[in-house]
This record gives sequence, C-alpha cells and structure tokens, in this order.
Amino acid sequence: MVLKENWKEWYEEGTIHEFRAAGLTRTVIFNPYPEVQSHGLVDADFRILLENPKGKQFAEYRVHLHADNRDIVYIEDWSQVIQKKEIVLNRRTEPEERKWSFETNLNDSTGSTFGNQLFVQSLPDISLTALTYPLNLKGYYAIFIQGKGPIDFRLTGDEESYRLGSKRPGQERLWKWGRMDRQHLVLEQAYDYTGSQSGTIDYVKLIPLTDEKVKELESVYEGKKDKLLAFYWEPYSWAFHYGCWQPLDHRKAMKGYQIGEVDLLDTQVGRFGMKSVYESRIVDQLLLDTHGDPIGTTKQPTTNNVGMMQQYTNTLDASIRYGREFGIPVFANFGLSNCYKNTNLQGQFSIDHPEWMRGNRLRFEVPEVRQFAFDAFEECLEIGVDHISVDLCRYPDAIDVPETCNAFLRDLRKLADQWEQERGSKINIMLRFPVLPDKQGHLFDFATWIRECWVDYLIPSALAERFYNFDLRPYLKAAQATNCKVIPRIGYSLNYPGLVLFRLRQMYEQGADGMYSYRSLTLSDPEILRLMPVFSRTEAIERWWQRDQAQRTHCSKGIYIAPLVGWFKYWKQQRIRVWLEGIPQRTVEMYLDGKIVSKCDGPPYTLGTEGYESDSLITPGKHTLLIRARDGDGWLEQTFQIPDVGERGEWNY
Repeated sequence: MVLKENWKEWYEEGTIHEFRAAGLTRTVIFNPYPEVQSHGLVDADFRILLENPKGKQFAEYRVHLHADNRDIVYIEDWSQVIQKKEIVLNRRTEPEERKWSFETNLNDSTGSTFGNQLFVQSLPDISLTALTYPLNLKGYYAIFIQGKGPIDFRLTGDEESYRLGSKRPGQERLWKWGRMDRQHLVLEQAYDYTGSQSGTIDYVKLIPLTDEKVKELESVYEGKKDKLLAFYWEPYSWAFHYGCWQPLDHRKAMKGYQIGEVDLLDTQVGRFGMKSVYESRIVDQLLLDTHGDPIGTTKQPTTNNVGMMQQYTNTLDASIRYGREFGIPVFANFGLSNCYKNTNLQGQFSIDHPEWMRGNRLRFEVPEVRQFAFDAFEECLEIGVDHISVDLCRYPDAIDVPETCNAFLRDLRKLADQWEQERGSKINIMLRFPVLPDKQGHLFDFATWIRECWVDYLIPSALAERFYNFDLRPYLKAAQATNCKVIPRIGYSLNYPGLVLFRLRQMYEQGADGMYSYRSLTLSDPEILRLMPVFSRTEAIERWWQRDQAQRTHCSKGIYIAPLVGWFKYWKQQRIRVWLEGIPQRTVEMYLDGKIVSKCDGPPYTLGTEGYESDSLITPGKHTLLIRARDGDGWLEQTFQIPDVGERGEWNY
C-alpha cells in the first residue's frame, strides 16, 4: 500500500518524512548492502540530518556502524551456475539465441547492484533450460530475492516453484525460510498465457537463522486450529499463467493449499452454458484457444494454455487425487451460468438452445436446463469427486425467482442423497451466493436451504467489490442448532495482512465457522501463503492484533489506501479502503475534491458507502482525495490523486 513516490524517497534519496512526531522515538532501518558493505563487513559513518518542512536543518546525528555480515550469503555472480553453456556473459541476448544472459556492465539507471543482473528472454513458444546455482549450506536460512522478475524459483528439494520479483525497485522480498542442507537454487523461466516471459534477477540473499529465531518466526502459528479454510481452486486460471500439461503440474499448483492448511478445496469445473474445463463427455470440453483478460494495450489476448491442459491432463481427476494425498476434500464447483455468448468459450448446449437463454445466461426455470446441470454434476460424482458445489454469486442472474433456485437445489440434494447411499459416505453441498444487500440477494432463500438440509456449507459473499463488511447475523441465525457451517467469503481486494485480519476478527467475533477465499492462486504470493495458517486460528489473529497495538506507536505515522483491483483502472463497484499506521484507529474523514464524503468513528474506513449509491461517487475525470485521521489533539492528513475513471493509472502505486 506504499505510494510509489514514498518508496522512491526511501530507496533512492534516503529521505523519510515523519508527521506529527515531535517528542517521539523513531528507529531508522538501514540496509548497508551493497554501498557500505565490503567482503561482508560494514565499517562506516552513518549520518542523520533532521530538517523542518521548509527544508531548514535543525539537528544532526552521527554514529559509526560496524557489523560482521560474513555469514550472509549473497548470490550475485550468476556465471557460477552449473549450466554454464546456457549463459551468455556481458551482453543481452536476442530471443532467438535461446540463452540466458548475465550482464555485468550495466549503468546506475538500471538500479542493479554492482551493475550486474541475470536476464532471460526467448521466443514465446520456447522455454529456456533451467539454471542451478550450487550451494553447500547447513541449517536454517531465510531467503530473500531482489530483482524485477518474474522468474520461477525453487530449491532442488522443492516440488513446487514460486514466481517471484520485487514489488518495488531495490526491494528485498522474503521468499521463505527453511533448512538448506543439501539444497541448490533453481531458476526457471516464467511462462504466462502469451508464452515464455522475459525476466530479471539482481541477487538472492540467504541469512542464517538460529533455532531460537525460527521458533520466534513460527510462533505466529501457535494456537488451536479452530476455524475452517475453504479456498476456490481454479485450474482454468492457473493454466493461463503457469501452464499445466502433465498431471503432476496440478500437484505442484495444489501444494500451496497443503502448506496453507486449507480444509476444503472448491474446484472449478465450469459454468453452465460454457465449455467444460474438466474431462467431461457430457459437456463439450474447452480444448483449443480461449481469450484472456487485458495485457497492456492488448484488450483480448488469446491463449491455448487452458486447451492444452485439457488435451494432456484429466483436470478433475488430478484435483481429486492430489486433494486426497494432501488430506483436503475436493468439491466440484459449477458456476450457475455464463455462456460467453459468441466466443470460443460458448458451449454447444447454449448454442443449440438459444431459446433457453436470458441474455448471456441459461434460464434455470427451464426443466431441461436443470437436467443438463444434474447430468454434469452426476458425471463429476462418477469421476470420484468428494462433494459438490454451486456458485450462485458470480453470475446470479440465471435465477429469476427464489423458487427456481429452490427447485434446483431440492433436486440436487436428492441426487447427492442417492450417491450417498451408493457410496456409504456423506456428500456435502457447498453454496456461494450474494448477500442480502446486493441487488440479487433477495433471490436466494438461504433460510429454506438450511431448514430443508439442502446445504452443508453456506458461503454468503459480496458481489464484486461492494458490501465487504456485510452483517453475518441473518445467516448465523438461520444455521443455529443445525449442521450447516457458515463460511463467509473474504474480499479478494482487501490488503494483507491488516485489512484481511480486521475482517476475519470481525467475522469470527460474530460466530463464523471459517472463511472462504475466491480466486486464490496461492503460490503466486508467498506473503499470503505464509499468512494462511493464521487465518484458521482465532488465537493467532488476536495475538497479531495485540502485537499491532503494542507496536503501533513505534511506527511512522501514515495513511494508506488499497491499490486498484482491476487492470489499472478504477471500477465503479470498487471502494477506496483505508489503513492507518502509527496512530490509533479512531475518527477518519475523507474529502473528495474538497467536499467531505465520509466520516468514520472507527474501522473499517471506506470512501462513501459499500452500497450501489456510491457507484457514481467518483465520476469521470481526475480527482483529489484528502484523508484526515484523528491523532491525539490534532489530525494526520494525506492527499491522494485518483486517475480518471476507466483511465490507465495506478493511483501513484
């Protein structure tokens, strides 16, 4: 959530702005590498100048720094990889050369340390040979990477790779910690849905950890696991970005759910009316090209990644197999309907029956449509899936009246009951649906679903970016004294950790049985992966907040807003959400173009409301947002520039 200009001040200029800090103690964090570290030793004079807002110096502090960092391993010389024939030295290669390049004569404008960086590029349909950097370490180490990326990293003992790159210029990003005995470092070229990608890495840093430090790091996970974690697993999206051409590729992708201690895996197999993304013989499969989300100026790029996943693997069978290996029950999830009309995603059933469509959706009041859905669910049960799931939230307008949905779910429960008798084990039904404040929320009679025992896991969810902090009481009341578990969806645009852990504490205090995460490509973000075991422990969450409160007054004061969720533009359904650092979470005021719009006495802090009435709050054109937060007897203020609605921009992130 740090602004781009703030990071530039810290990293490039060595400048820190402190606000309303008179009489307070501050600790300056300084990374000596590489400027003042030689052969692992730091021996330098460190000077701090204090200036007032007008630039007048009023104090100066000097201290001599000495540190012995020779036990820290820096991997800078990439010419030492084992596969030396795969690297060209001292010049950038052309894509046709099929080689990595280790450049050692770069100028300062690149931001690379010592003018060095490892670079990879190739033709889109060519994947370069992976590189191995040999190591001979023992014991625990924390591993940091620095470089723009993207490059896929793993250790020789890892089953899975992690796509990494610094989020800011010069940022050292913590990948993970663990034992490094007999491990080498492996670098693989990243593959995204337009093909093999170019990427750079400056250096990798490995810091030795004592057993005591490891215990301290892992103490955040202490406490009883008392809440359920349900995650949406979307092989379709994974294949877009990573490629999935062998069954074991599914295992690599799903490994993150085991690491994150996920309890329920909601596996997407399709949306009724489109081609299937599993090994169906009832619904025509998506076997060839499909279109993806915008990349830069390319509004609708195409890829065959998903098609190749279907050509070479059985998607659902692989999810079931590895889910059982990891001890995670797998649900087959169908979205109620999106036909993707007139695209290469549209399925033959909706093409053959346009009279059974309403806009871009199948009409579930039509008996033949419901039977088509039941046949697909039964096929998934035949394949061996543990449980079944319906996403009523993503495209809820396939339902016209509550009874249509009730009729569908009543018969779906009958189908599950029949299979229960055959298997001799429980088949659970999970239902995700829009919450009551949403426009379509009234179409979903969740109280009847619970009372009639049609649902085992209830997932009330905000539609798009609205209503993230909805009231759980109606759902919890309906499920009281039943076996139905209420697992609300957590908004995927909430920033980690603060905004997410605030909402989780709020949900658990109300009585939620766990949380559901939608669109969770876990291995793409190690920071989130490290936090996932915390999500299922109320004690760990409370301990995080206690630590936050204890440390809050020691942090620099600041106001931060969540970055854009969309592809570099502001969506009308998006909401600007605020996080305070260094001050108590008290009153916050928000002014849009000089006019007060919101006043919150405490968190959550949102510009406008979460309802539809705030969709038009930010109109086309550029805007200035002033946020004021109560700080003691005064106010902390921060101004933000919001780009034009629909304009490419990043709120200066």
